[in-house]
Amino acid sequence: MGVSMIDGRIVVDWGQYFNQCTTYRGEEVLEKYKRILVALGILSFQKKSNWAVVSFSMFVNPSALSSQRLFFTRKHDAIEYAKLSGWDIDEVFQYSDQIISGSELKEA
Repeated sequence: MGVSMIDGRIVVDWGQYFNQCTTYRGEEVLEKYKRILVALGILSFQKKSNWAVVSFSMFVNPSALSSQRLFFTRKHDAIEYAKLSGWDIDEVFQYSDQIISGSELKEA
């Protein structure tokens, strides 16, 4: 579901992820998908050096079991997730140094 390999690199189809969220084929499917993304190293329970997406001053990253926040390990996944979310994004930032404001997403 939404994960493929291109030139030896794991690519996540975040559009398909959001489609899965909106069509609601069951929380079990989404939780399984998120566990796969954690196992592949795309998402992490650790925030240090990883990426977060913020909308209206709230974190909107995926969460595990609807309560524990997950963080993006790759900048491009956080940006793609933010772009496709449909939410008004305040910023995409790394827990260390970089901040990308919502208005800068189009150029990223």
